Amino acid sequence: MGFRFVVRELRRGSVRVLAVGTLAVLLTMRIYWGYWIVPPDVDSIVQPIASIERFSAFELQIPFDAPPRPLPGPTALEREAQKRLGAAGEDPMPRVCKALIAAGLVPSSTEPIERSEFDAVVATLFEAGRLSTKHIGTFHFLGSPILHLAHGRDRDGREIYVTASVGTELSNDHFDYCEALLERKADGSLAIVAANSFEFDRCGMEGFAHWWVGALAALAAAAVQALFWVARALDRFAHRVSPLPPAPSP
Repeated sequence: MGFRFVVRELRRGSVRVLAVGTLAVLLTMRIYWGYWIVPPDVDSIVQPIASIERFSAFELQIPFDAPPRPLPGPTALEREAQKRLGAAGEDPMPRVCKALIAAGLVPSSTEPIERSEFDAVVATLFEAGRLSTKHIGTFHFLGSPILHLAHGRDRDGREIYVTASVGTELSNDHFDYCEALLERKADGSLAIVAANSFEFDRCGMEGFAHWWVGALAALAAAAVQALFWVARALDRFAHRVSPLPPAPSP
């Protein structure tokens, strides 16, 4: 009876702590980074693409307000796909490049993406609210994001652009990110066909995927709370089995 009582109290306490801790982690991730547990899959962005003709990586320049310089061609695509931030690879920028290479979508030309194309894609992302116009830091140039941009055709022969874009610094070391597939409409404008948007951190805990840290923190909190419940259950049990005090003498 006593052992079952201890186990029951421990189970009740652990379930409550795990439920509350898990919910807190999930809500924090959703509010702060914009996704549940892991970032959305990039395959929905790349799957409709039939071919890539050109690719350019527009990189941050020094000074920070200098125009972005395009680095074009298959070599640039492969180089950008191999980049990572920390051991866990928190920087999402290589996601689209890796997906393109995995799908066999390598640019057929070394010609760069024109600045006018860059401006049109950036304007479309901002107008759609996929990137924030807010910034507090220096990691931006001329109000534009850091960009990977590929031009090609979809399976129906339509002209498309696929991009991975890091926007401006929303708060200390905290950035917004968007990967999107855009198509050219009949009137020459661009329209977003598919997109994933979320936020990430560039600095602070390199080498750790932040959702892993949150999960481990929740488990640690659950373990501490479980010990508390064990102690409380043992204390209750001790009081239940303690002998009655002797009756006072007449």
